[in-house]
Amino acid sequence: MVLRLLKIPKSTYFDWVHYVETNRQREDTILIDLLRDIWQNNYKAYGAPRLRLALADLNLHHGTNRIRRLMQEAGIYSVMSRRFNKPTTTVDYSQRPNLIRHLPAANAWSMDITYLKLSNGQWVYLASVLDLRTRHILSHQISTTMDTRLVITTLQRALSTHKKPTYLHTDMGSQVH
Repeated sequence: MVLRLLKIPKSTYFDWVHYVETNRQREDTILIDLLRDIWQNNYKAYGAPRLRLALADLNLHHGTNRIRRLMQEAGIYSVMSRRFNKPTTTVDYSQRPNLIRHLPAANAWSMDITYLKLSNGQWVYLASVLDLRTRHILSHQISTTMDTRLVITTLQRALSTHKKPTYLHTDMGSQVH
């Protein structure tokens, strides 16, 4: 009578009374507990890819998407975020037109500085001189400081072993003032 008043089919009631958890649901429950333990024992820093690898070490192989779903259900999330904050320099490019597309391919070099982050978190700077015709690096130098001296010594090294170019292109960074 209650089912009829609430307009609920009898089958819904009997499905609820005779409910049996599926194997997948039982596995998910066990996995959530295991994921939570691994996550907490690793400073709450592990995300789905690392948790998947940790499970693989225990000879449990599950997909990253399943682990993500279970993490979301359990409220597990990595407290880590991507730590990439590249040092910046400021240059007023409105005063310097981009002429590289007008350079003849015959005898032109290009210079640039690349930022490299070491495993200990320290930044180093790689300056290089590229021959635009042959696409070969003519000289390079690494330094812990990004200054004019780094640029000048790299260029001097290239000039000491190669013929002076007709054109030299740089992005006119703050080191070339």
